[in-house]
Amino acid sequence: MAYSSDLCHNTFPAKRRSASVAEVAQRQLGAKQSRVYLEAVGAAEEFGANRLLETVEDYVPVARLYVYAFRGLDVYGPTLLGLREVFERREGDKRELRQAMRGLELLNSARYHPMYRDHRALATLRLYHEALAFVEESLGQAQEGDQEVKRLYLNFLRAVEGVTSGNGVFAQNWKRIPEQTSTSYSKVDLEISRLVAGEVIGVYRVTVRAKGRVPHHSHAFLDEHHFLPDAIDGIHQIGDETALCTQSDIVYMGHGNIHAFRNDEEEDRVFLFVCGSRETGPWDFVQDITTYPQLDFPEKVHPDVQSIGGHKLADMLADSLGRKREKNTSRRLTPESLALFHDLVCVEDEFSPAGSATDLQYYVANGSGEIELDGNSKRVAKDDVFVLPTDIGARIVNRGELVLYQFGRRI
Repeated sequence: MAYSSDLCHNTFPAKRRSASVAEVAQRQLGAKQSRVYLEAVGAAEEFGANRLLETVEDYVPVARLYVYAFRGLDVYGPTLLGLREVFERREGDKRELRQAMRGLELLNSARYHPMYRDHRALATLRLYHEALAFVEESLGQAQEGDQEVKRLYLNFLRAVEGVTSGNGVFAQNWKRIPEQTSTSYSKVDLEISRLVAGEVIGVYRVTVRAKGRVPHHSHAFLDEHHFLPDAIDGIHQIGDETALCTQSDIVYMGHGNIHAFRNDEEEDRVFLFVCGSRETGPWDFVQDITTYPQLDFPEKVHPDVQSIGGHKLADMLADSLGRKREKNTSRRLTPESLALFHDLVCVEDEFSPAGSATDLQYYVANGSGEIELDGNSKRVAKDDVFVLPTDIGARIVNRGELVLYQFGRRI
C-alpha cells in the first residue's frame, strides 16, 4: 500500500469511554481504525454531548495529532477533481456523486480553520470524522457499477486509513505516497503532492519532468528549502548564482530571492521542498509565486551547492554517523537571515521537541526510531516525513542510528 501507518502498541491511559460510543464510531467510518482513534472520537462525541472536560481532557493531545493529520492529508482535492470528471459524463441520478463532492469541498476548505491547542481540538476531530464518514458513504454508494468511481473510492479509503489506523502521528514515506494525492499546477507546470503540514510550514514532493525545470520564480512572503534526498543530474539557481547538483543537496531561499531548478535527466525526477509563512500558511504557495519566463540559466555553473549557500547532505550525514556521540547533538544549518530554519539532529538515546514554540516537521535521514506519546508508539524509518505540533509532549526514541532533519519557523 502507498501509505505509511502502524497500528499502535497500546491504548491511551486515560479515562475510558463506554463501549457503545466506540462502536458507533466504528460503524460511521469504513477505513480501518485503531483503538486509539476510536477512543479519541468517542471522547470527542462525549464532550460534544455533555461538555464535561474532566472526563476527556487526557485525549486532547491525540485529538490534536489526528486533526493535524487529516488537515494535511492531500487526498480531498485530487479526489474531487476526479469526481468532477465522472459527474460530467454520468447520466441519470447523480445524487451520491453530488453529496461526495460537497463533502470533499468542505474537507478541502477545513485546512483554513484555526488549529486549537485546547479542548476545542476534540470538536474539530469530531467534525473531520463525520465529514469523512459522509464522503465515504456517498462514494461507496456512487461506486456501484462504475470502475472509475470505485478506484477513487478505494484510493480515498486507503489514504484516510493511513491516519485512522495509527496513533495520531501521521508519517509518509516520500517515495511511496498514496495514489490520487497529487495536483498539477499550471502556473509552474509541475505536479506537487503535500506530504505533511503544520500550522505554518508544509513539506511537499514535486515531480519535475524529464529535461524539465522548476521555472524562475520568487515569493513575496515564503521562505523555501529545495531538498533533494537523492542525487539528480541537474542544476540549482539562486539569484545570479548557479550550481550543479552533486549528492543529496539542500539549498535555502529567502522570500524575494529568484530561484529555479533544472532536471537534465532523460526521465522524470522527484524531490522535496519545504515552505511556509505566517501570511500564507503551508497551503497558498501558488498564490505567492511570481514567475520570470524571460530568465534562463546562466552558462557559468559552480561545481556544488556549497558555493550558493547550500549543503551536500550526504557528506554531512556520513560525517555525523562517523563521529562517536554520548548525547544528542543538534546543528543549525540555515543562515540567521531566514525565518524558516533547518537543523541536523543526531539522536543518541531519545529526543523531545517539547520545548519548541512552533510546530516542527521532520525528515528521517537515517536509521529508525519510535515516536512515543502517553504509552503509544509510532515507528518511523529512513525517508519518512512527519510533523509534531507545539507542546504535544512526544518523545522520539532512537532504534538504530537515528538522524533527523528538523524544519521549523522562528516566531
